[in-house]
Amino acid sequence: MTSDIACFVVDGSDDLQLKQAFQWLIAAADESNRGAIAIPTLGQIDHLSRVLGTPAAAGLRQSRETRTPAGSPIELHLGSKRSWGTIDGPLLAIWVDDAYLNNLMNLRPTAVCVAYWLRSNVERWIDAHGPTNLASGKPETTAEISDPVLLAALSGLDGVVNRSTGITHPSDREQAINIFRLLRDKRVAFEPRAIRAWATRAGWSGSDADELADVAAKIQQGRALRGSRWPADHRSKVWERWAGGHV
Repeated sequence: MTSDIACFVVDGSDDLQLKQAFQWLIAAADESNRGAIAIPTLGQIDHLSRVLGTPAAAGLRQSRETRTPAGSPIELHLGSKRSWGTIDGPLLAIWVDDAYLNNLMNLRPTAVCVAYWLRSNVERWIDAHGPTNLASGKPETTAEISDPVLLAALSGLDGVVNRSTGITHPSDREQAINIFRLLRDKRVAFEPRAIRAWATRAGWSGSDADELADVAAKIQQGRALRGSRWPADHRSKVWERWAGGHV
């Protein structure tokens, strides 16, 4: 879904890093001839005055847009209002959380810089997209999957479900349940956090990736989930396909 979008992150509770994020947006917006700022509520713009200055923050709040010194337009997106279409340029997302970020990423910005207030609020996004930290210049640590058997199993699931709906259809959910049951029974380790990140990178929506991770977690915990089990001969064939040469 977003592998072609350049992603960056800063600690938005640090004024110096937040200022650096605005500098990034100005440069990127001038290069793209436009840009965007996203923030959860209109009232939070007042708190940007310590970085932008009171006149600039007040102007952004009143007009819902601003311009770079070179004149490139920067539009404002609010979490309280549903955004449609696309963001044809770079996006600075300030003090957002994972749920809001999922919606913003679906607008297909050309690049994203997230200025978080609490890192835990955007941990899922960081896991999925591995953004570069603007302050350090280094990529953030992400949840990765290296086990070839697990990757084969997930790729098989990805090949049969509709990415636009994830596992919301009963048959797709049943497929996921059986896959994780088989992995568990064969003692293949899997972590829900890494499953979620993999699904997001593969093009699943945030909510669908969450649901897949939830199923993985429940199977991992040994909880009973509805759904008919694969017959033994089918389980054997599937396992042979996944494990070929790896176990």
